[in-house]
Amino acid sequence: MLDNYLRQAKPPSVLILHVGANDIIALDSVQWMAELRIMITYIRARLPTTLILWSGMLPRKTWRNAKSLKAAEKARKLLQRRARAEVGKEYGAVIRLCITEAHLCSDGVHLSDVGQE
Repeated sequence: MLDNYLRQAKPPSVLILHVGANDIIALDSVQWMAELRIMITYIRARLPTTLILWSGMLPRKTWRNAKSLKAAEKARKLLQRRARAEVGKEYGAVIRLCITEAHLCSDGVHLSDVGQE
């Protein structure tokens, strides 16, 4: 997808990464971080001067296929910290999101109208 974009447009000055939440349950933390590093390496090779911003993974009231909400949230917070450190290492920064249950739809996953403001 990125390569197709770059064939048609100049490189962006900023790229926001909002990825990974759907994989928290499917991948263990080592695999998840490996996938993130591969993605960052790929982006960095193609966009060496672009600032990468990590957009935090949103909390949820429910996680599909999770054995427990508490365990899923613990994994999200752990990976969030690791991702912030990884992205922030070089040419990166973090967008800190302040999302509460009031910002979520009744499905417990997606942002409500208020959360999208």
